[in-house]
Amino acid sequence: MAKNDDNGLGCLVLIVIGLIILGISGIRGCIDDNKREKEQKAMCETIIEINTDSAYISFLDRYKYSSGKYFEKVDSIFWERTLTSSDYTRYIENVRYGKYISAAKDSIDEILWRETIESSNYQNYLGKTAKKSGKYALVAKDSIEQIENRKWDTDIKAWNRVQEINTVEAYEKYIEKYPQGKNIKKADEAIVNFVIQKGTHNTPKTREIYNKYINNSLQTGTTPYRKYYGGNSNCGEWGCSQIKVKTPHNSDVLVTIKRSDKVVRHAYIRANSSYTFEMPNGIYQTFFYYGKGWTPEKEMKRANNTPIFGGFISDEVFGKDSPQRLDNSILEYQLILQRNGNFKTIPSNSMEAL
Repeated sequence: MAKNDDNGLGCLVLIVIGLIILGISGIRGCIDDNKREKEQKAMCETIIEINTDSAYISFLDRYKYSSGKYFEKVDSIFWERTLTSSDYTRYIENVRYGKYISAAKDSIDEILWRETIESSNYQNYLGKTAKKSGKYALVAKDSIEQIENRKWDTDIKAWNRVQEINTVEAYEKYIEKYPQGKNIKKADEAIVNFVIQKGTHNTPKTREIYNKYINNSLQTGTTPYRKYYGGNSNCGEWGCSQIKVKTPHNSDVLVTIKRSDKVVRHAYIRANSSYTFEMPNGIYQTFFYYGKGWTPEKEMKRANNTPIFGGFISDEVFGKDSPQRLDNSILEYQLILQRNGNFKTIPSNSMEAL
């Protein structure tokens, strides 16, 4: 029995000690709270005396995790100083937990909308409104649609608008809206040009045109740029060399060979084929134009800015080798991936190659 009584007394002593510790902690917490409140009060009074935006922002940033009356007081004073759109933006950026964040956003929206009404620049409103979800977003979208529709209400207006936009979708819209329009032929030509020049095929009409060309291929040895560079002649001189080109299995290649920066030989070589050029001894640079779907109407860029027609509509890549001296020799290019190969083309472009 004595043993049990001692245990009871021990528990009572522990409970009392625990309560004392909790009491001390509570008192200490109250003292800390009072100290913080006095500090905030003193700081608040100082800030109000200074009365500058930077002072208010400094206080609100220092006590941003506090919700006491002094934070709220300074928050309210700083809010009263906001008058312009830039003021509201500054408030949002600097007073993360301010009471007036939502009001600041609404004020910015109202100011932006007033400016939009004056300028009729509804797209600007949507661009500046976060995620295009401003109060007047639907009105702005409707206004843009009405303005756009007015630009299409006559054949002349519609064609002018199409040329401003200059997209496949715009030309197709014109054809659909004005099937007997004065510029139907030009619209059709523009769509074809988009396919030929850029390989566009994201609409039914452009896919139809694209499919017409994508499998088009010339015979190996054809010289599609004959009217610009002439044909390929055999070497009738003493001292001749050869350049042989073997193409990869997955791409046709248009080869141009330059001497003194002028194209002196060129030929179309089908995928997985080969062709041999003959020329007098000298220094030559060879260019390789890879691609798929040869299109005679495609306009290519050249360094002298004169037009040259004929090119691929898909998978275009230009490469070149560095200039090579040929002296009664045979230079062979195998444009295929192979282990331990000794040749890798250098990136190029049509301005260099053509």
